[in-house]
Amino acid sequence: MISIRDNPMQRGRILSDPHGHPLAIAAGSMITGATTTLEIADTFRSRLLGLIVGPPRPLLLLDTRMIHTFGMRYPIDACFLDRDGDPLHTVRHLRPKRIAGHLRARHTLEVPPTISEATLQRLLDLARREIRARSQRMT
Repeated sequence: MISIRDNPMQRGRILSDPHGHPLAIAAGSMITGATTTLEIADTFRSRLLGLIVGPPRPLLLLDTRMIHTFGMRYPIDACFLDRDGDPLHTVRHLRPKRIAGHLRARHTLEVPPTISEATLQRLLDLARREIRARSQRMT
């Protein structure tokens, strides 16, 4: 079961995917699975700050094909996603003070490098659902 925790500063609508799972569409929202939370960065400020502020956590950066780790104190794994949310390229253990990107990428998923492969697959699934829900909303 997926639940939504919206940023208290925002009021967002909640949509459901074809399986009846709710999907957040508000800025600064979080999608929570069984033990997996995916934060969504879809504003300029939230994308700029990214994981610089706060503890290591999964973060989906919408409309971002290049990232940096300046100001960070820990390494991350970065998955570059196409416009449908499918993975194109993954950079493992990207250390602080580095830049990474992919020219065909449309979105980026940043995760702590200690995350398990099963959790990463769950996060990719959540990211794909969110990206597809947003693209359907735009059309």
